Amino acid sequence: MKKSLLYIIIFIALQLLITVGISVVLKYFYPETDSQSAQVLTITSITINVIVIILFLALKWYRVSREYIQTRPWVEVFWTVLLGIGIIIPLAFIEEMIPEAWRKDSIGEVLIQMLQTPEGYFAVCMLAPLAEEIVFRGAIITALRRWIRDKEYSVLSKTWVPIIISACFFSAIHFNLAQIPHAFIMGLLLGWLFTRTGSLLLCFLVHWINNSFAYVFAKLFPSLPVDAPLVDYFGSNAAVYQAVVCSLMIALPSLYQLNRVLKKENAVPKSLFFVLMMLFVANGVSAEDKVMSFEEKEGHYFVDITVAGTKMQAMLETGANAFNMTEDFYEAHKDELNLEVKPVKKGVISELGTKKGYEVLYRGRGSFSVGEVLYRGPVVVTDRPMTYQFLPVQCLHHPSDTSSIMIVNQVKQNITFKEKPFRYELAEGKWQAFPLHKQKKDLRPFLTTVARVELNHHEYAIQGEFIVDMGNPNHLVLSENNEQVAAMMEAEEESVKKRRDDKGGVKGFALKSERLKLCGNTFHDVNIQIKPKYISPNAKWTGLIGLRAFRGQYAFDWGRKTMYIKK
Repeated sequence: MKKSLLYIIIFIALQLLITVGISVVLKYFYPETDSQSAQVLTITSITINVIVIILFLALKWYRVSREYIQTRPWVEVFWTVLLGIGIIIPLAFIEEMIPEAWRKDSIGEVLIQMLQTPEGYFAVCMLAPLAEEIVFRGAIITALRRWIRDKEYSVLSKTWVPIIISACFFSAIHFNLAQIPHAFIMGLLLGWLFTRTGSLLLCFLVHWINNSFAYVFAKLFPSLPVDAPLVDYFGSNAAVYQAVVCSLMIALPSLYQLNRVLKKENAVPKSLFFVLMMLFVANGVSAEDKVMSFEEKEGHYFVDITVAGTKMQAMLETGANAFNMTEDFYEAHKDELNLEVKPVKKGVISELGTKKGYEVLYRGRGSFSVGEVLYRGPVVVTDRPMTYQFLPVQCLHHPSDTSSIMIVNQVKQNITFKEKPFRYELAEGKWQAFPLHKQKKDLRPFLTTVARVELNHHEYAIQGEFIVDMGNPNHLVLSENNEQVAAMMEAEEESVKKRRDDKGGVKGFALKSERLKLCGNTFHDVNIQIKPKYISPNAKWTGLIGLRAFRGQYAFDWGRKTMYIKK
């Protein structure tokens, strides 16, 4: 223990003596030179680190060995590089949680100036990591391990005790309260790597990557201070949360793989895993949710929206082809809307479930605001009167997130748009997941499931692909062309009722189901419609599920093509 304290004192003393010595020389021989300039600090840093490296190696406080490098540890190097990249943003995020009053960065602007030169990069990103690794991992951990080996206390026999003590020393010498958590976690990680390998190679790689990111950010954002908050770099809090989560998705698997390939008699320090996992959970907090309220009319859901400053009403649909607008609206607002459309010759579009057809003038894709959310998907310009819009909900997004995750609450009559971290809550077990898929060149989502229909105390299993239709007033619409449905109708011929149109023609059939089991839910006394065709006579579909059947909450993760029903 005495040796490790001696190494710390020598390391700090060298920094103070050399810094003061250079300042004195400048004061008497070059009084016009600013001692806090980038050039002077670069020379000071290089001098300190070179002397530290020479001293510790010459006195054999750390002995250089080639044993580890001779094993050709290229796999370990690969995972270490990924780990070093993955922990940068999460550690910066932790540092930002420290109160602003605790922050102390007197050379922030000068550091940016230092990193603008090759000498500054060499001093900050190459020499400084090498010197600190030799002192805190090579010399101090080695001395602590020898000291603990002679102790009789079992608690001190643990190999991670030197790692923790070294990490405490490493965080303390930064003399900045805001950097202590960052430096402590880095110290744990670097100490573990040194303990596992007996070499400073992987430690230096992680330290070099960590310091080099300051150089990269200084080059990419020269106008921002070195201690600028992450939101200044990424543009929004939501983007910061995404960056942290994505970084952890790189760091945690890399740490696991390193633990596997470097595994000896001891596991990864639990404290390191605990800190990283707590950070991972903390970043599950999403930015502000966006809520879209709707009202139910005639068995469908309608919402008031604003597009390009124009208020209009839209019917929420999961089966609609596109957001369609009139030619007059398109011509009046095409400069405000981000649309990529092309003229269409002899194009016709029909309303979902009806025989009404309208001429298509333009077809393409667009991205524009629909109230507080973002629409990104197909757009058509037609000659249809602007009574209301068909709004495909699978094309709606949270404005600060590229994902499309939404919760539909039919009791409160609203849709809440979530960001990607909400996926962890969906996976907790409170939601039952059902994979969706899309037909080729079609937006309509399909659900593969089994509908169990009970008629006259007989149960019929209808298995196949069902269209998921938001707002449809019927629990289930079945295709007469399906073999299972046809067999059921034949067996229950007396129970089938004909449905006629206004002119008396047969437009379908109806059944009264005593019990319907669908997607883990049970419904009683359900009216089931059977139609010869619904969207097109050649469509291979088994039926249509009206989501109004689920009188509670259900969710869609369109990015992962999954539907969730609240248990």
